[in-house]
Amino acid sequence: MKKAPFKENKIFADLHAHLPKPKNKKQLTAILNELTSGIIGVTKALSDSRVLTYEELLDFKDDNFIIKEIEKDILAEITQKDKIGYAINTQEVLENISKPHILAIGCKDYISDNLPPKKVIKEIKKQNGLSIINHAYITSSRDIFRYRLITSEEEKEIKDLCYLVDEIEVCNGQCIDLAFGFDILFLKRLNMKKANILARELIKQYNKKGIAASDTHFELDQIKTSGIYLPFESSNYILESLAYNLKTGNFESYAQPVSGISFLKGMFLH
Repeated sequence: MKKAPFKENKIFADLHAHLPKPKNKKQLTAILNELTSGIIGVTKALSDSRVLTYEELLDFKDDNFIIKEIEKDILAEITQKDKIGYAINTQEVLENISKPHILAIGCKDYISDNLPPKKVIKEIKKQNGLSIINHAYITSSRDIFRYRLITSEEEKEIKDLCYLVDEIEVCNGQCIDLAFGFDILFLKRLNMKKANILARELIKQYNKKGIAASDTHFELDQIKTSGIYLPFESSNYILESLAYNLKTGNFESYAQPVSGISFLKGMFLH
């Protein structure tokens, strides 16, 4: 896996990333180092206590880094010497439920997983946040695989939401083929690559461009392997620029799947 390359006058945003709570000083430093470039969504899942929250990030103490909030409860700037990056408060709502998973970007208050998807989107708009359907063709499963492709009935619900959200995630870094091309028996369940293909077809029916994101699960080598390039703005206009460029499709995606080994470590060894 390779991190997204630097582009002149652009800033790279990986808006969907579940970071680990640091277990030691070394891991703390590694997390902060990743946050000193680009825009990273520090994505909370209310059902998972292992996931780092934006509020916990603000409490980090390290003499080599400066963490300064630019927008209270929403956006922070992380600097180390001449390196600078941004952490934005995001939440994956309904993350542990067999419903569409919706990314809430820039909401000060966390949104309940008990709400139906349409009310989740309504609440995001109420907080002046941005809403994105994550991995539209994958939802949670209660079996050993944890995730599965959606049914045709569930696809109808996704389509009802496409008009309401700001964008749709069509390139999710975790959507890989662990079946190595075998399309037989239970191995079919291991091919999640189909989800990205179906999502890219889906957006042709709607006025959406489709974004990419790593959907990092704890493994720091996954951060910024997928995401979007945005026009660079000063720190005073990061939020406004993100909202405008996302809604107008003024961005360029960079998509790369995570490796099979990194996927397995992130999903099952934490």
